[in-house]
Amino acid sequence: MANGEVDLRRTALLDRAPAVEPAPGDSATVTMAKWAPHEVTFEVTLDRPGIVVVSEVYYPDWKATVDGAATEVLRANHVLRALALPAGRHQVVFTYDAALVRKSATISVATFVLTLLALGGAALARRKGTR
Repeated sequence: MANGEVDLRRTALLDRAPAVEPAPGDSATVTMAKWAPHEVTFEVTLDRPGIVVVSEVYYPDWKATVDGAATEVLRANHVLRALALPAGRHQVVFTYDAALVRKSATISVATFVLTLLALGGAALARRKGTR
């Protein structure tokens, strides 16, 4: 890549083999249909199987569906999201599943509540001890 021999406009370096074998060529149309912080929808038309790379940062909590069916999100060029798609017209929906964030928030709230209970218990014990 450093010497410029790889044209990243036509070549995607993937983190693993795609489920759909791409065919040579670059005849695709990709249109963003919806953008929200936790959901992005694209309309994609391919005349042959291919890899679609979107200029959105790859993160494991991003999930994708193609025409309503779950599909594997690939990492392209070390930092971007990509999908292997068969030929045809497809609706691609990326959604952010913040399971780790929800788990972390639950642990934080539980720790906060336990800390308050412990402090309250310590205050009661001190008050009883001073009588």
